[in-house]
Amino acid sequence: MKSTVISLLRRQPALIRAAGAGIALLLLASMASAPDGPSPLDPSNGVINGKVAIAAMPVLVDIHGKSTILASEGCELHLVNSDDVTVERVYPCGSWFKPPVGRYLFWLEKGSSVSYQSVLYYAGEKFKTSGKVFLKPVYPAGSVQLDAKTDMPAGGTFRILTLDTRERYRPFDRRISSENAKKRVRVPVGRVIASIVDHNGRALSLSRPQRVTTGTTTVISPNRTDVQSTVVLAILDRFVSHLPLPNCNGALVTKTQRRRPDIDMQAYDRIVFAWYAVPALGKVRLEVECGTENLLMRQVRLERGAIETIRSTLRNPRGVATPKRPQITPQP
Repeated sequence: MKSTVISLLRRQPALIRAAGAGIALLLLASMASAPDGPSPLDPSNGVINGKVAIAAMPVLVDIHGKSTILASEGCELHLVNSDDVTVERVYPCGSWFKPPVGRYLFWLEKGSSVSYQSVLYYAGEKFKTSGKVFLKPVYPAGSVQLDAKTDMPAGGTFRILTLDTRERYRPFDRRISSENAKKRVRVPVGRVIASIVDHNGRALSLSRPQRVTTGTTTVISPNRTDVQSTVVLAILDRFVSHLPLPNCNGALVTKTQRRRPDIDMQAYDRIVFAWYAVPALGKVRLEVECGTENLLMRQVRLERGAIETIRSTLRNPRGVATPKRPQITPQP
């Protein structure tokens, strides 16, 4: 089994890339200790219409780090295009498929378990010797469902973000179109927040953190803020490729107060800070510091009853490399 897995990993086409440490750690772990369970697919069969095909199989990793490949029955691979993450493609695990050329988020769902999400770059490379097989670990999951009484604006989205990340996986997030917003959505267990966002990307409501438990459904009703106060939400992109992640401190600053965030979620690809019930008293200053460096300083005007959303990209502190993102070159 071990030699089969190592051979599979060495023969992956260069033009299919999985960005995000979750995949990298999994593949390295597979090389160190071959998984038990069903045999991986034969990569030499990974071809569709002369192009490299993709397949995935769920893996269970126990507390000792031992990996076991699970049966593919009842397992689905979910794929959303980064250009429109509300459009979802679903494929059975353990079967070959070929998506259109593009950049995707993908994850697996099986029973009361789900994998974390990874970024997949697919260039439609001509098949030479092997297809691409992903062995993705799955973890306990529950479901989130938007309260049936919640109004959804036309063209809006119901957005979910997990606050508890695992290892170096990206935070699990979903954007659900208005027509599908009332359906149950599977997510890893732990704390989540959710929001209703209009077609212009403006947050209309934001929930407090709620906890999702294994095999249960958590009903969420994102609430509009009190008419006398403001919610401040900062979504800050970054890209850090190596541990340890630089820890950053966020604060809302007035003449008399320096307030820490109520939500502080930091991952390799983004930081999310949120402050609830901020008195709507004119302006505050948002500051983000990483170590001794101030990476962001911005004035925020507070309007009563509003959710003020700040979106920005943080540069990495000195000494922390920012790797280049892969470019997709479609193959003839």
